[in-house]
Amino acid sequence: MIFKQKNMTIEEQYDYLTTWAKEKAILLISAEVKTNKAPLITFNASETNSINDFTNLVSSSGGKAVFYESLLFTEDDYSEYLGYVSKLEDEEMKSDFTKLEPYKNKILKFSFHFIHYGSIYVFENSSQEAEIFHDIQATLIDIIHNAQANELPEDKANEIGRQLAEHEQFSKVKNRSQRDFLAKKLFPELADYDGNAFYAVTQIAESIYEIEIKPRKEQQLVQNIQQLKKEGKTKVVICQELQISKDTLNKYY
Repeated sequence: MIFKQKNMTIEEQYDYLTTWAKEKAILLISAEVKTNKAPLITFNASETNSINDFTNLVSSSGGKAVFYESLLFTEDDYSEYLGYVSKLEDEEMKSDFTKLEPYKNKILKFSFHFIHYGSIYVFENSSQEAEIFHDIQATLIDIIHNAQANELPEDKANEIGRQLAEHEQFSKVKNRSQRDFLAKKLFPELADYDGNAFYAVTQIAESIYEIEIKPRKEQQLVQNIQQLKKEGKTKVVICQELQISKDTLNKYY
């Protein structure tokens, strides 16, 4: 595999290296490499040929093990930290955190380590967004620690989550922010717990709705449609009586 692209994104570089390793049958181990004061030689990710230099070194040295680490910023990370960031007084940090939203489910940072003759060779790349995330993590350590002492009990979270899922308005709101708003409106007492309480309850409610309530509603709707159909009702009348759209009716007719 020849590296030709000059402007690879972090994710493209990460994919390139993992693909290369698999093709070369090199063992990838997701673990932290402790340097133990060994010489550290770093390949600059901004240089066009640095990936080739690193991979050529490993291949020519007969290397069979490459250690790697990556920072994947998930949607759950964003939602969890959003609750804590709202408690900050630092407006600049709040603003920085909003910049991370477009990077949900993306790799912000990675490093590949190869140990050879007592030296550690590293190819790594880190984005500005990774630095923002690490700064916010460091700032939130105390807040998260204190919040965990006031965490919403699991049984209470499940109870409220079920109540939320069964509420008539829940199925009408389609995205997470709207469902979070509904949870805050219906259960203001959750504000007494840590900043993650609303997110946890909404997540439980979504699972209950998709696995239990939605299939049950669909089954009941099919039965109602078939019953009215047997009674000779027209599609227009069925839509009116069940208060459903023509598309919904055609789906189950």
